[in-house]
Amino acid sequence: MKAVHLICRRDGITLLGLSPLKDKKGYFQSCCWAFKDDPSSLIGGWAYLHPVSKKSPSEFGGVVREVLPAKREGKAIEDGYILGPVFS
Repeated sequence: MKAVHLICRRDGITLLGLSPLKDKKGYFQSCCWAFKDDPSSLIGGWAYLHPVSKKSPSEFGGVVREVLPAKREGKAIEDGYILGPVFS
């Protein structure tokens, strides 16, 4: 099974880019991530969000159920992806 560990900084008490889904209680999506390889291989695998570094424990994670294209405005790599509905 595939897994990805991502650094997801904090904005106060919340993790940046992590949003609850209004139509699915307990589910979230995380946006916007850039990947070198095709991220569709993550579907069915796990994603772990680390607020400080990958060596520190993850604070949020779950099974990736969907990968959708997204734009990363103003970033060096503008093509990004949403992982979701990913966490439950």
